[in-house]
Amino acid sequence: MSVIFNEIKKIWNIRILLVAIIISILFFSLFLMWDITYFKNGHSKIEEIEYAMEMTKRYGTKVTDEEFSDFINERKKTFISEAEGYINTFPIFSEVGIYNFEDFEKVYSKSEPNERESEAVWTLLGEETDFIRLKIQALDSFEDRYYGYPEYTLDKALNSEDTPKTEFIRLQQIKEKEEYRNIMDVYSFENTVSYSIYLAILTILITLVLVSPLIVNDRSSNVHLLQYSSKNGRRILFQQLISIIISAFMVTTLSILIFGAIYTINDTFVFWNNGLTSFLNVVVDFFWFDLTYGQYILFYILLLYILNIGSAAIAFMISRFSQNLIALIMKLIPIFGVLCFIGFLIFDKTFSNVNILYRFTGIKWMEPIVCLSVLLIGLVSSIYILHREKRMNVLD
Repeated sequence: MSVIFNEIKKIWNIRILLVAIIISILFFSLFLMWDITYFKNGHSKIEEIEYAMEMTKRYGTKVTDEEFSDFINERKKTFISEAEGYINTFPIFSEVGIYNFEDFEKVYSKSEPNERESEAVWTLLGEETDFIRLKIQALDSFEDRYYGYPEYTLDKALNSEDTPKTEFIRLQQIKEKEEYRNIMDVYSFENTVSYSIYLAILTILITLVLVSPLIVNDRSSNVHLLQYSSKNGRRILFQQLISIIISAFMVTTLSILIFGAIYTINDTFVFWNNGLTSFLNVVVDFFWFDLTYGQYILFYILLLYILNIGSAAIAFMISRFSQNLIALIMKLIPIFGVLCFIGFLIFDKTFSNVNILYRFTGIKWMEPIVCLSVLLIGLVSSIYILHREKRMNVLD
């Protein structure tokens, strides 16, 4: 056990750790920070996110017809009253014959308004009127999705001869259980997906940076030749593999804790118990089971552990066949590219019917299958190397 601990200390040395920290800061600034800074950015995106959060706090994970109608009508009444207050305040509206919200809508719907009418329209759409028309527009969008999902997504797919049997069965379940009543904002989900993909890439990158030099440094210093001279020395490679796997686990844990804590700034965890198959989540049609936002996060964490440990095992294998650090880097660059691509395929809307792996293969649950395949390839290759090392002659 002391050998494993010493090998872990070699992996987590100050110099490489500083490199990993610098890479993490740069990567976060370039990619992950975007999903924090620009999450609530633009109208009516801001309003839709806030409405979904408010509905969750008021009604829970799902919404009934009565609750939805009350929410929309209550909000619209308030916003129309505010809009008419602005109409009575700004002279531009009376100049073009707008005296109430109904008059505004008539001008707004014109295909070719004149210059002053356009100016009046943009006044109610702009910051000086607190984007009041866009707030109403977001409510209209909610209504269209709520009443449109059963007809245009469910019924259309259920009545289509092109719908695969597995999808047909799942769509029937959604309709019977009315899962589409789940409150899950599409922008919050897309933001989580984007953040999780970049976090997976960063986690794999940091793992490769930390664990890869361990074996190649011993080989470049010819330490491995001394290891071959005794039975216990030949076992060190196995202990190094264990150290690499433990380190990969540690990197994954730290990444989840640190960057997961940062992500709480977005407040999307208010949807923790909300189902992802939702009338609002228009970026996907459905998920293969009644998956909640919280379960999605937990499955992501599990798959990330599996994928990253598999990546570390592959790095162990590559390191064994590299004579120096330059050769190792040249081999790891394409490997990292492949692992990034695999991570994207796995974590892009995992367990949904629009996941690329499902679309390409037509097979459900491909995401965990691919993760386990990476782990299996890494471990089997590493075990083969360990078995080979036991019989290797020093002169080889």
